[in-house]
Amino acid sequence: MSKRPNPTLIGVFILGTIVLAVAGLFIFSPKLFSSDTAVFNSAFRESVNGLSVGSIVKCQGVPIGEVTDIQLFIDVEEETFYVPVYYEIDMERLRAITGSRLPFERDEIALHIEKGLRAQLQMESIVTGQMYIELAYHEAPGPPQYLEGGIENLEIPTLFSPMAQLGTETSSLVSNLRSVNVNAISDNLTAFLINANNKLDELDLAGLNSSIMEAAQSIDALVNSTEVQSVVTRAPELTEQLNATMVDIQTLSKNLDGALGKLTTDVDETSEELRLTLQSVRGSIKDANALMTTDSGIGYHLQETLISLTDAADALRLLAESLEQNPDMLLRGRPETEQ
Repeated sequence: MSKRPNPTLIGVFILGTIVLAVAGLFIFSPKLFSSDTAVFNSAFRESVNGLSVGSIVKCQGVPIGEVTDIQLFIDVEEETFYVPVYYEIDMERLRAITGSRLPFERDEIALHIEKGLRAQLQMESIVTGQMYIELAYHEAPGPPQYLEGGIENLEIPTLFSPMAQLGTETSSLVSNLRSVNVNAISDNLTAFLINANNKLDELDLAGLNSSIMEAAQSIDALVNSTEVQSVVTRAPELTEQLNATMVDIQTLSKNLDGALGKLTTDVDETSEELRLTLQSVRGSIKDANALMTTDSGIGYHLQETLISLTDAADALRLLAESLEQNPDMLLRGRPETEQ
């Protein structure tokens, strides 16, 4: 008789399996239980070949999400197409510089778009051609172009990928080349060549050749002339004389420098002696002035002497006048005074 299975063990086994399954989902698929995500979209106006659902979305090279849906809008009248791409971004990966969660609401998105935030397709691998979406800030990206209502639907404007820009520039170059009138250029070139040929035919080549020959002969005669040959022959001698003259000039310059230096020294010494002599003369004059003053010294005695001489001269003058009036006064003597 077979043993009946234990319902308790079966229940524990089933419960353990469910717990392990849920734990595995939490470990290997945390996004299924994470609500901190946001879905954005960008409308590309170029081919998105190489981009698929599940492709990576990066910001400055850091993976922050993945593509969830790709659609195609066609404008029949304008003959244009748009490819709206929807992608989910893990907001936990967007942090402020302080480490806190970065607010990424509609107002914040508008601010980032004004600062140049754009979505752009980039090549993930050249071998496989796989593409990804790069969110980055660009300088002067131009006014944003929206497709589905703009920021209200969390739409981030796009820029052409580098390959698309290269293709656009190449197409523009090809268009410019196609617009070039090759026939007109060819006709102008042909007319120029014909005109140049006619001008060459009009030239007197024989006369020009004769003039060139005459000029060559004149130059040859000048080079072979006696005067030129004499100058060429005496060139070493003239060079030697010139070198000797330069040596003499240098020697004279050195001697002149020495003489000027000595002359400058003598002039300085003479100037110093003259200055000292003038100082001595000035002192002598000052001393003479001190001697000649009437307050004391020779000046005083000289003044007294001059006064005495003046008095003597006055006495002699009176004597002469008296003798002139009374010539016999020397014989008679001094008259007697009355008693």
